[in-house]
Amino acid sequence: MKFSLESLREKDLKIVEKKKIFFLMPAVVLIVAVIMGAIFGVILKAPLNLGVDFTGGYAVNVSVGTFVNDANYEEYSGKLQTVVKDFKFEYDGAEYGVNFKGIKRLGSGDGTSLRIDYRADGAIPRDRRVAIMEELNKELVSALNDIAGNIAPVSVSKNGNTATVVYTVPVKSLGEFGGVAFKDMLNRAGINVSGDVKVAADADGVFNTAQFTFTGSAEDDEIKTAMTIDRYFAVRAVSGDMISGRVGVDLVYGAISAALIALLLVLGYVFLRFDIPSGLSLVIVLLVDAIMTFALMVIFHIEINLVFIAALVAVLAFSVVNVMVIFDRVREIRKQVLSAGKSDTATDVAGAAIRDSLSRCALVFLSALVMMSLVAIVCAIGGVTGMAGFALPVVFGLISGAFSSIFIAPSLWVVLKRNKLGTLKRKPVRVKEAEKKTAEIN
Repeated sequence: MKFSLESLREKDLKIVEKKKIFFLMPAVVLIVAVIMGAIFGVILKAPLNLGVDFTGGYAVNVSVGTFVNDANYEEYSGKLQTVVKDFKFEYDGAEYGVNFKGIKRLGSGDGTSLRIDYRADGAIPRDRRVAIMEELNKELVSALNDIAGNIAPVSVSKNGNTATVVYTVPVKSLGEFGGVAFKDMLNRAGINVSGDVKVAADADGVFNTAQFTFTGSAEDDEIKTAMTIDRYFAVRAVSGDMISGRVGVDLVYGAISAALIALLLVLGYVFLRFDIPSGLSLVIVLLVDAIMTFALMVIFHIEINLVFIAALVAVLAFSVVNVMVIFDRVREIRKQVLSAGKSDTATDVAGAAIRDSLSRCALVFLSALVMMSLVAIVCAIGGVTGMAGFALPVVFGLISGAFSSIFIAPSLWVVLKRNKLGTLKRKPVRVKEAEKKTAEIN
């Protein structure tokens, strides 16, 4: 038998009848989140992977321009991470380090930079933290410059007196490093170059190869040292301002306040358009979605920052739309049942509404899920961590929202209605209109 979403309308899945099972599922996810949080707390000393937006900390921006691309991002960012993680600073006889939080790729083209987030060492005395971190940051920026700014060749090969030097970055984009600048560097190192240094492209079209002819003798290590581009011409690390956790908290309060105001307006519309049980069901469903999305972030230990708050607001908006689609069908079917004088229960009405809405909700969910999953995958591969941090919570929220709108919201409505449909409200007929109609009949 060929399956299709439309065929779901003909099947009675008895979702409302199995409501106890579905009500337990969010509780199971929450319990798993608590367990995983406890495990992360023991192993990583951090139950939640909170970003510096909430915890406060420091940031260093490493301006890289076009030196860093998709091909060398992992290698380059890995070197910077190693510097930060292994960094040690001595102050008044005590040695301190920093707690690495993450690295993000920002901007594009000449404006590309890598932002390194880190926190102060917990061993630094609080009363001396400002003074110590001020000096520590300067040393860390210097250490990052030493590794980030010096671009050394990855290989040197010789064919007679012709040397070929290959870099991981497109050296032609450096501007200053035309053939003349390379020639000066070699001559200063005692390597006599005859003719010009030519910059060529590799098989992928990246101008990362320099070739020249020299006189006399020159070892590979000598050429490699001479052709190392120092930080004066290359990338540079600049100290960023301290990130206050209070700023993040204030922004969260602002976002939550705005979301609550919007939610109250939506609830007011639901109460007027539908009924009180529908409005209460929507409130509970939104709480479930928020908790489940947060729980999944804890389970997978994904960083929770201001981007997550934006993703959460988008998720709640998706849930509101899905729930209102189903409740609209509940309202229409209930009206038809009561008008026809049938003896159907609230369970029957909710089940029929789910069948009518299931294919539409499934299509919307799958379309959004595929799109955001592709965004998350592409961003993860490309190293665009900022967008990936938005896409992953949205994916979690889409799953939670689809589940709660179909499997929880209608069943909650049935519970709050006590499985009774009530009576159909009829609009009162004005006296004058009634008298007019009576006169027309006579």
